[in-house]
Amino acid sequence: MPSARGHLSVVVCALVLLVSSPKVRGEEGLSGSIASITYLTSSTVYIGAGRDDGIDKGDILEVVRGEEIVARLEVTDLSSRRASCRIVSGEVELAVGDDVRFVPRQRDAEPSAPVSMPPPPSTSAVRRRAKRERGLRPWGLRGRAGMRYLTVSDRSGQGSSFSQPALDLRIDGRRVFGTDFGMNVDVRTRRTHHTFSSGETSSESYNRVYRLAASWNPQGSPLEVRIGRQYATALANVSIFDGVLAQWRRRRWLVGAFTGTQPDPRDFGRSNTVREHGGFFQLRGDPEAGTRWSLTTGVVGSYEQGEINREFAYLQGRYLAQQWSVYLVQEIDVNRGWRRQAEGSSLTGSSTYASLRYRISESLTLNGGFDNRRHIRLYRDIETPETEFDDSYRQGAWLGGDWHFLKNYRLGVSTRINRGGSSGSSDSTSLTFGAERLTRWEIDLRTRSTYYGNQRNDGWLHSFSIGMDLARRAHVEVSGGVRNEVSRIAVEADRSVNWYGVDIDFGLRRSWFMLASWERTGGSGESNDQLYTSVVYRF
Repeated sequence: MPSARGHLSVVVCALVLLVSSPKVRGEEGLSGSIASITYLTSSTVYIGAGRDDGIDKGDILEVVRGEEIVARLEVTDLSSRRASCRIVSGEVELAVGDDVRFVPRQRDAEPSAPVSMPPPPSTSAVRRRAKRERGLRPWGLRGRAGMRYLTVSDRSGQGSSFSQPALDLRIDGRRVFGTDFGMNVDVRTRRTHHTFSSGETSSESYNRVYRLAASWNPQGSPLEVRIGRQYATALANVSIFDGVLAQWRRRRWLVGAFTGTQPDPRDFGRSNTVREHGGFFQLRGDPEAGTRWSLTTGVVGSYEQGEINREFAYLQGRYLAQQWSVYLVQEIDVNRGWRRQAEGSSLTGSSTYASLRYRISESLTLNGGFDNRRHIRLYRDIETPETEFDDSYRQGAWLGGDWHFLKNYRLGVSTRINRGGSSGSSDSTSLTFGAERLTRWEIDLRTRSTYYGNQRNDGWLHSFSIGMDLARRAHVEVSGGVRNEVSRIAVEADRSVNWYGVDIDFGLRRSWFMLASWERTGGSGESNDQLYTSVVYRF
């Protein structure tokens, strides 16, 4: 395993060498359209596509790297050109710039609109496309290089501050230089500097290789073999492993198997402590049909130093039609040896996730779901009082509806029942209101009010956001909120936290994507400023 200094050298050199290759955003994928992750919190993923792009609330989207599905997202809120999502499956660290694949919903055509074939591309369009294909793409390579900087400054004089610069590089290659070979590289490094209220300082480095693999796929053959650090394509809940994966892909089905070892959890280096093996089978609907569905099943065994770590079966189903949207994930643990004694049964159902959406009419939609997943690794660099609240109340069941009225307005209500989890048993009810394309500036407005209660306290959370497109590739959003809690145990435990901030993101010449976010939080002994900036170059 390369050293930390070696990882950093790889990233820096790649940033210098690859900074001249253009990349087109928003191209059509093999089975849908492609958007990009624009912002991340601990439990929410924001993407640069919305209702105008054919996305609806409750849709399941796929985060892809190359042709691999690494995570799945469920749309929880959206505007005309933006959408916020929750992570429903996947155990890899997501990043700004990751591709998100979705199937656009077909809109009802105007009765008087004639049906015609699109005109052939003009000569100038062909020339522009050929110009964009320069760089590394004709060689079968694509990816991104990014620079990020996060700083949290304590204003109370009693807490700590820190700054965190980071670099990351991702390269995906198929048919590299016209051969049958491909490659996948995902390297990230960051350094954190802490300053404590006492004046003491400390620094730590974090270097990770998430993917470093080579693949072989003969031209015209359904067989593909990958060797190196990777994750199973069809089983997004399988952690990163070092080993071999082989899969046989056809138009309507996919079958595969993998074997390998898990990286060391402390430094992400190679390790033989935990060995993992498994197989999977996926059946898909016809890509040309209006109804999209897929069913994936598999078995995975994990063993630590020769002892059973975990053995489980996995089932995932997805159904997408104009009125219905269903997504289901279920894991079933098979208990043998010490696990049989600990669990008290041979089979244990775990990590259930179900999401259902039904569109009654063009203006009214019902949705519901159930979630008792044990743990999913999430992106933890940025956290606000609102996302911290959503994360702690993730488990449970929910039911709600959305009403779209007067063309530009939406009203939603949902109730959630939580049993267990980090916050214990609790209930919450939320009311949301949204408006889009207001005035000639096409302003989007979203508000939310949530009442919640548990064994320890009752509280209200109110939040808002106002956004608008400054230009074709630039967007600004102002947001804020307040969270008040009344303790059932002691008056001195009452809390009141407020926050406000602004986010600006914009694209430059189709290849560069930039983001700046500032937020101020205060109240109940908490007072800090948070600044996050990132620059991503896509080639």
